Amino acid sequence: MSEIMTEEKVIGNHMVMGNKARSLAARGRKDVIRAMARHEIGSHQDNGSHHPTLCEYLADLDWGQGLSVCRDKEMRHIRELEEIFDVRVPCVSRHGGNFAPQHVRMAGEAGLAYVYSHANPAPCEPAWYCGALNFGREIYMDEMDYGQPRRLESRLG
Repeated sequence: MSEIMTEEKVIGNHMVMGNKARSLAARGRKDVIRAMARHEIGSHQDNGSHHPTLCEYLADLDWGQGLSVCRDKEMRHIRELEEIFDVRVPCVSRHGGNFAPQHVRMAGEAGLAYVYSHANPAPCEPAWYCGALNFGREIYMDEMDYGQPRRLESRLG
């Protein structure tokens, strides 16, 4: 996907989970890492859907405790992405239903945008919430979209 976007002169945003980034690095996949790094690299949470998820590790914590744990865990993951891909991470996102306002606040404190947010009801997009610029619209594209202009146009809406 990265190579196709590069060939088409399209800059994408790869939302990357911690376990995926660590796996690529551990397996020595410098080719994949370099190809992806030609585009923006965003944080798709450290664990994604693997346990403990964001919701699970914040479940029994109050706001302040949750924010502190989220800062520690997710910012460590963001720094890890920046090291592996040798880029600045400009945004974070929820993964699936793993949404917590502390995650959005952490992004705002770090000057990062928040993607796939539940915090911006239509037609208020983008929206400021917890100090972060939130984008809720999801655009999914794959290799088939780039080869079919009408399909690509409909995805971009």
